[in-house]
Amino acid sequence: MKKIELKAKIKEALAQAVEYLALAKVIFLCSCITFVFSALHVYLDEKIYEELTLAFLMGTAFAIPATLLTQKLSSLKKYLFQILAAGAGFVLGFFSYRGFGNPIYKELYYFGILCSAILITLYLFIPKEESRTYFSLVFKYALFTLFMTLILMGGICLLTYAIQNLILNTAESEVYECSCLFCCIIFGINIFCYYLFYRRQEESSGKAFKVITLYILFPVFAVLLLILYIYLIKALVLLKLPNGQINWFVSFASCFYIVFYFILREYDELPVIKFFYKFGAIPFIPLIIIQIYAYCIRVNAYGFTGYRYSSLLFIIFSIITIALTFIKNGKFSRYAIPVLTFIVLFDSLTPWNLINMAHKSQFNRMMKVLNKYELYDSTSDSLKPYNPA
Repeated sequence: MKKIELKAKIKEALAQAVEYLALAKVIFLCSCITFVFSALHVYLDEKIYEELTLAFLMGTAFAIPATLLTQKLSSLKKYLFQILAAGAGFVLGFFSYRGFGNPIYKELYYFGILCSAILITLYLFIPKEESRTYFSLVFKYALFTLFMTLILMGGICLLTYAIQNLILNTAESEVYECSCLFCCIIFGINIFCYYLFYRRQEESSGKAFKVITLYILFPVFAVLLLILYIYLIKALVLLKLPNGQINWFVSFASCFYIVFYFILREYDELPVIKFFYKFGAIPFIPLIIIQIYAYCIRVNAYGFTGYRYSSLLFIIFSIITIALTFIKNGKFSRYAIPVLTFIVLFDSLTPWNLINMAHKSQFNRMMKVLNKYELYDSTSDSLKPYNPA
């Protein structure tokens, strides 16, 4: 009986794999090419292979929403559109990782575009019928994909180690790197895409997910909120201003709140979760006010850094998202994803990106000091003669 069940499960898994490959040929092909160039980079260590790896990875990311949007088109139009989308992603990935001519910005440009593509993809996959489980399923299957990828990675590395030591008597480390890249790029990406295409409309996220989120993570969030309020009461009693660290703790708490707001919808019939959706945003109003106050003190004293500027944009995002939860019982909260996408692009691609803003802030602070002590000659744009002692 068990053998029959096992055979049935294997046949079902193979049928699902074939069905996915029939739908996502371009995604699978792009992921395979990405892996090939990543392996070449591991063995040959040439910059061009790294650039091609990241370019094809971007192409893979662009192919995912293109595959969703073209499901009802004819085969010719479908594959033409998907290939064009992947090609556009490849071009953007290749030149953005070169900083569009300025290498200083290459990581900022590349990962800004990649993160934006991922966010827009998640937004486009939201089912047309209002789904209470979509975000919880995305969260669940992202964790599940990570877990399976790590298990496969460990298994392949163990087999590789056994073959190297027992049969080949070699000790190449590159094969381990390639094994890990295979697991992450080909297996990980395609498994998650399969779940995204075929499992995003399930009615329940499962008991294990409920235990992890509702009975473990949610109480941690509640305790963090309590600790923040105890700290604020302490500050009021001692008449001591909040220090710079409160910004990070409030940001973490805001992030937890936003994540829980999206992934706990299927449990909104429970009294605790019903209370959370009705009143959960209210405690953040004083916290964010104090956060802004402490943040302004910090920036006024030390100026912008890349982290502080990004933190400012996250504060703006959290204010917008929390405000959306008050409008028609959170009906428009899904638009927080496009808002976050815009903020990521603003923080990475515009002239007001985190590198430029941090540089401008610190440069102006330095010039203010130099001008104050008359150490700078604006005519020659150089330092005046001065006594270093």
